[in-house]
Amino acid sequence: MNTFEKWDKEFRDQNLYAFNNNPTALLWLKVRAICRARQIKQFCKAYDITLSTSKVADRNIELFDILLHREDSVSMLDRFLQEVNHEWYTESRRDAFWCRKPDLPHSCGF
Repeated sequence: MNTFEKWDKEFRDQNLYAFNNNPTALLWLKVRAICRARQIKQFCKAYDITLSTSKVADRNIELFDILLHREDSVSMLDRFLQEVNHEWYTESRRDAFWCRKPDLPHSCGF
């Protein structure tokens, strides 16, 4: 069992205690936070990382293995997640605004 699989198993078994105070486990959680294809693509583009695999699940494993050997990986992920979360927050606020205005186009009528 490789490191990625170990932390994946702990997560799926809901053994979250195993993640406490373990830098590798925290890195795994941060990589998992960008597990969608679009997010991985954005992250790799932002940090000039090239992945050779094409399946999203395999890309997560490959990205984790690459970041495991970089000293700046946690700060890279933190910056990216903060930026993306800000973007999502802004988008969700805009969407909420549109939903609350029944007289505007694209309104959900609330």
